[in-house]
Amino acid sequence: MLASVVLLILGRQLLSWFRESPGTVKVEVEEAALAQWKQSELRIYSDRDRIAAILRPDQPAVSLAPGRYWAVLPKPANAELEVDKFEFEIHPNRTTALLVRLRRVNQPTMPFAETTKPEVSPSRPIDGAREREEQG
Repeated sequence: MLASVVLLILGRQLLSWFRESPGTVKVEVEEAALAQWKQSELRIYSDRDRIAAILRPDQPAVSLAPGRYWAVLPKPANAELEVDKFEFEIHPNRTTALLVRLRRVNQPTMPFAETTKPEVSPSRPIDGAREREEQG
C-alpha cells in the first residue's frame, strides 16, 4: 500500500516536470502610443481563424501554450498603431514581449526645398571657355 502511494506521488511529480508549461506574452507600449492604445486591443491568433487571446490595456499579459502565434491589431487601430512582431513563438516558462508603437510614416530624410541654381545658357560657355576660344 505504501509503495503504491509513493509511486503515485512520484508519477505525478514526473508528469508535472515533463508537461509543457505555458509561456507568457505581454504588451509593452511606447509612450507616444499610449493614448491610442487605451482604445484598442491586440488579437493573438493561433492559426488563420482562431483567436487565442485578446490583449487590452487592462489585461496586457496572458499565458499561452508553447507554439507559433500571430499578433494583429484590428482595423481602426492599425491605421495609427503597429506591433513590432507580426509572427512570434512562445516558449515554455518564458515571456515574449510585443511592442506597440505609433505607425511610422516614410518621410524623406531632407525636406523638399527649392534650390536656386544659376542658369547656364548654351550660348554662354562655362569656366572661361569662350575666352580660350577667342584667344586660341
